[in-house]
Amino acid sequence: MINTLPANVKSLFPKENLEFADSITESESKILKEVFDKHACFEQVGEMIDAVEAKSADLGKRMRTVLAGNCARLEGLSPAAVEYSKKCVHFITHVMCSLTLGKQLSFEKADELHKEFQKLSAADQAALKKANPDVQF
Repeated sequence: MINTLPANVKSLFPKENLEFADSITESESKILKEVFDKHACFEQVGEMIDAVEAKSADLGKRMRTVLAGNCARLEGLSPAAVEYSKKCVHFITHVMCSLTLGKQLSFEKADELHKEFQKLSAADQAALKKANPDVQF
């Protein structure tokens, strides 16, 4: 599913998110479709994971591990870099949910995020690259 994405979109996915996406079984995909239909945005990630855990403790645990990995990448970043990182995570969450639900996607936001990265200070760009060596901003 993720492998079908354009390079400018896939490049924004952290390693833990890609590994999670690749690990999803067919039965887990059904659970995610059901949950994402109700909680398909990053602002509802807590409720999303709780709902997944109620159906599959293992899948919910793996989702929490991904979220913890994403949060750990924010440590030591400036407020501007944290804000930019959150926009990236919101976008990749939207992409994952949309792919799972079979919804049409627009990838202009990926181009916007790549351009926005270039507008960050050199220090913020360096810090983001250091905290996210697997992400191509």
